[in-house]
Amino acid sequence: MAERNQLVIVPRIPSSTFFRMSTELQLMTLKQMTPETYISFMFASYDILSYWFPDLVPPCRPSILANLITPPRRTSALTRLPAELLLMILKDLDMKDYMAFALSNYHALRDTGIAPVLSEETLDTLKKAMLREVINPLEHEGKGFSLHGQ
Repeated sequence: MAERNQLVIVPRIPSSTFFRMSTELQLMTLKQMTPETYISFMFASYDILSYWFPDLVPPCRPSILANLITPPRRTSALTRLPAELLLMILKDLDMKDYMAFALSNYHALRDTGIAPVLSEETLDTLKKAMLREVINPLEHEGKGFSLHGQ
């Protein structure tokens, strides 16, 4: 049986100091960030971080991207909560759950100022992550750095 060539798309690593640090220092830095800073950084670097830290950044599926771009038809109950209470909820989550929470509740977090307004550049980063996920669907199964050391 002939072996099938597989296209693997790897994100280009920027020359930023953060991405030149060791994985351990990167994780220590991420753990020291406030939830707002962490979420902003994750959105801005989603493509790279979803590749290197699949346990911290969930895959960007087309439905997730569509939900980020399109305002919800109904107002979430979370939009009625003050930002301080939302931050308390976020601080009680594990670091690996921040982005899942932010992706599923983006509009509520954005409206309270916790999540950033997504610029065209950030949306392009998310689109690249989504396309890479569509082309390399098994990427989140064992590639990159795992928090569990597996």
